[in-house]
Amino acid sequence: MDKLELQYLKKRWKEGRSNPSQFLKTFTRDKKDNLVDLGAVPAQSQLFDLFRSGKHDEIYLGGGNSGGKTFGLAMLGAWASAWKIYPKDPNKFTNQKEFMDAPYGILCTGSEQKHSNELWEEIVGMYQRSPFLRPLIKGVRTSSRLYPHPRFDLKNNVSIDSIGLHDQGKHVVTGDYSLILVNEIGEVKNLRYILDNVLTQRTWRRGGTIIGAGTPRGGQQSEYWDVFRRGLEEEGNKFRDPRVIALYADSRENPFADQERIEEFISTRNPKLIEERVMGKFVGVEGAAFPRFLLDEVFDEKMPFEQKKKPRMDIIHGVDFGRKQDFTVCITLDVSKKPWKGLHLYRSGGGFGTWEQILNDIKEIHNTYGGEFVVDTTSAGGDIQGSWMAELDIPFLPMDFSMSPAKKVNLINFLQRAVGNKWLVLPGLWDAVKEEMTNYPANLDDKAIKTDCVISLGMACWGAEYYGNMEAPTDLKM
Repeated sequence: MDKLELQYLKKRWKEGRSNPSQFLKTFTRDKKDNLVDLGAVPAQSQLFDLFRSGKHDEIYLGGGNSGGKTFGLAMLGAWASAWKIYPKDPNKFTNQKEFMDAPYGILCTGSEQKHSNELWEEIVGMYQRSPFLRPLIKGVRTSSRLYPHPRFDLKNNVSIDSIGLHDQGKHVVTGDYSLILVNEIGEVKNLRYILDNVLTQRTWRRGGTIIGAGTPRGGQQSEYWDVFRRGLEEEGNKFRDPRVIALYADSRENPFADQERIEEFISTRNPKLIEERVMGKFVGVEGAAFPRFLLDEVFDEKMPFEQKKKPRMDIIHGVDFGRKQDFTVCITLDVSKKPWKGLHLYRSGGGFGTWEQILNDIKEIHNTYGGEFVVDTTSAGGDIQGSWMAELDIPFLPMDFSMSPAKKVNLINFLQRAVGNKWLVLPGLWDAVKEEMTNYPANLDDKAIKTDCVISLGMACWGAEYYGNMEAPTDLKM
């Protein structure tokens, strides 16, 4: 590096405190080694401007899928940690020694530890990939038995922690933070309690700012809406809090977004689903077949992803076949008593694997759990799949939706009833099932969305209620 280049970089570095866009573009790279362009996504630029104004204690970003929410928080964390940004006190440091000696803490958090780690790893990665920021790293401590939460330390006396908000935020009980970044805040349970009794208290000593970003799942029935609407600058908003600000991020404005995923939502022509998952808006509960507040009761974050069969368990499996475009999904439930409990989730296909492999996997599930299978044979190869299962000596009842659309409506309506009556509890780690149920529209028009998990679960629940011990199935009682 010649003298002119060095002088240029020094000048850019000094200007970086007041020009985050220039700082990020000069000194950071994303995972694909591209320049980090803060101006590419309008909502990210707005988020920075609101933070830098120093007018707000809390800032919330409601965004659609792939709206750039998590990376926006990561960019903010990387820039703020390099410069120890205090927007409410921009002249906090009068000399270099003051700057270096003062502690500065950033908390990356979210509903679960995985959400916290996702954001934390983005910030760490931005430092590790940059030849200019890498020398600032003092140490990276991943989780261990002695230190359960990851920490990232910089030589300028900055610490960046990753601690999840599970168990009502009880793990975030100490520490003073200048900046708290909440990833996928719409997923956080007991959000109002955690904000009032945990996070806000962690910012008092340093006058910190809380910034949360997430897709507004659950719509206007969610706690996130109660928190978010305090920041909406709308005329007549009786919930308005002048120290809170909120903004939206439309996925279509993010050039780095998964455009196929966005088109998948748009092609549903379901205005409520488009508003929530693309535009990042809070919609009424009528837009979803399975309201978020009910799904929160179904999915238990403490349940393991998979459980072994135990004595006296009654087992029912629901199977939806797919291989090229769709997936084969098999959901295994213990139906010995209500609520029925999710034991095992199998999901394969999507253009990979063979029917031989999939059927052998189903056979292995039968060998492990026993029980009976309720099988959707709607697909073109349904008869063949049924024949293969018979040859493998797997006991099953075939259900063919293609001959009677009413059967499918009845099945979904029954699953809605099972969810509403709390007949079902599933592992919170079953993300694919949770996502499909969240996306399933109230009008049941599912032609353009993934439904394999929903159908498989519906089959298993129907079998739990009406099938029983491979006897002749009872008529659906809807």
